[in-house]
Parts: sequence; C-alpha cells; structure tokens
Amino acid sequence: ARRFSSRVVKIGAWTPKLDPAAQAALARQVAAFEQRMANLEVERPYCELQNPDFELVGDAGQMLGWQPRIGSAGSVDLAAETAPVTGRSLHLKSEDALGVAVQSHLFPIPSTGQMTVRTRVRGVDLQPGSQLYAWFEYQSAGATRQRYVALGAQRPVSGDWQEYEFAVDDLPLASSGQMRIQFHLVGQGEAWIDDV
Repeated sequence: ARRFSSRVVKIGAWTPKLDPAAQAALARQVAAFEQRMANLEVERPYCELQNPDFELVGDAGQMLGWQPRIGSAGSVDLAAETAPVTGRSLHLKSEDALGVAVQSHLFPIPSTGQMTVRTRVRGVDLQPGSQLYAWFEYQSAGATRQRYVALGAQRPVSGDWQEYEFAVDDLPLASSGQMRIQFHLVGQGEAWIDDV
C-alpha cells in the first residue's frame, strides 16, 4: 500500500495484474467457452453407443450393449418389427408406477461436452400418468450426475413411429469420464424404441 500526502494526486486508470497461475486458469476457461461456442451448431455423428438399433443379439438371444432394469412387474425385451421399421426394436412393458427401464453400456463422454440423441419411439395402451423418460447419466468431478427429459411432453407418444430428440450441452469438456443413456417407462403401457 502507498500513502500520498498531496491533495493534487490524481488516480489514473486501474490496471489489474493477475498472478501467472490465475492468468493461465482464466485463459483455459475462456478457451473452453470459445470452443463450446464455435461447436454449438455443428452436428457430428458419435458412434460410441453400442447396438443403437438393437439388431445385435448374443448366443442366448439377449440384447447386446444394453442392460434391462426391470421392476417387480413388466418386461424389457427385443421385438420383431414390420414396415417402415425392419429388424428389431426395444420393447418396454410397464405394469406399475415403478416401471421398467433399460440402460446402455458405458461409453466415453464426447470431448465437446455436448450430445444430441435422436430416437424413434411408438407406444400403445399408455394409461393416464404413464410417461417415457430418457436419461443421461455421466461422471463429473468424481460424482455421478443425471439428467432426464420426458419424451412426449411436447408431442404425445402414439402408436405410430415418431422421432424424438433430447440433448445435453454441459457435459465435462475433454473428459476421460464415461456416460450412459437410459430409457424408463413408468405407469401402465408399452413403448418401442429404435434407431438411437
């Protein structure tokens, strides 16, 4: 600190000075924000999700790349499809409020910190209060974090195949962490999912 005894001293422009470590940390944060801003509108395929179309099955007929999470009532299985969808789709049948779910195997978090997922969905016999949720689950700072979106909140799930989209844009940047996607049907009803 300095003291001046003169009354004619005038203060000019302040010039902040940062410690070199603080300056480097600030530069890294600014670069990270600039990278996100530059990539906001660019969509690139991200092929780390295993078996996104549910066509791969094991020797015993089990779905590969996905793990069923079944409650006390209901089922998770693969179903044969007809036109316009061919092959197999994921079939969720829930019979209570706990519901049934399926989660993907872990896969690397995108280095951009952003992910948009599109999938085709149809449902039948969805009773009032039934809801299909899509979840992102990821690791950040040593903790598991979750985000979910209600599919059909803006456009109800019907018996016809419709494409739905959900996104997350604040995943850890340049992370070596893992994430997964989960679909969870609660309440009574059935839903089919394909082409994630």
